[in-house]
Amino acid sequence: MEEWKVDIVLLPSGFQTAYNGVKNAIANANICGILTFASPSNYGNCTDIYFPGRLYSHGKVITLFSTNAMVRASTAHTFNPSPIPTAEHRSFAVLGEYIELENYEALLSGTSFSTMIGAGVAARIIDFSRHRDYRGQLRGANDLRKVEGMFSVFGKMAQRPDNGYRCMAPWKLLRSARVMDGEDRPASLRRQRSELCDSLNEALGDLSNA
Repeated sequence: MEEWKVDIVLLPSGFQTAYNGVKNAIANANICGILTFASPSNYGNCTDIYFPGRLYSHGKVITLFSTNAMVRASTAHTFNPSPIPTAEHRSFAVLGEYIELENYEALLSGTSFSTMIGAGVAARIIDFSRHRDYRGQLRGANDLRKVEGMFSVFGKMAQRPDNGYRCMAPWKLLRSARVMDGEDRPASLRRQRSELCDSLNEALGDLSNA
């Protein structure tokens, strides 16, 4: 926060016990407009959702459960803990199964990876909001650096709940990622970026009207 001036802190781990020092650091990050991502755990319901991941139910951190490649909460893997019943509107999930990394033979699965991927999506959105050609089209872009603001954007990606999880498909921020008939590549990119601006404005507008 102080030396690197980051936008996102990623904690792909957790503890069974809460620590006041970590809780205070997260509170300071929220005040400074820095998002904290924390994974819930990989032990199903054998344990509680780990700290600080369980703070997502209070809107303090962003915690991401895992989906498979079909944007479903998988029944083949059971490492996802159940979402907190009082926080279903914040119980987002994104790809976290069979992740293939270059120069790494084994396929990787777990909420640590879904949390990393979700943080990467958030980072790209924040980066786009600062693009000189488009930042003027975004209203309330600073809300992207608030937990509820990013949750609102994630909601645009998660239109169909599955088993209590709001499963995210990032491409749903665009109407179409394909080049349309009669459209060259530069025109397609301009259209997609304009669509992304519209989706972000809708999401942030939903937040202000909540």
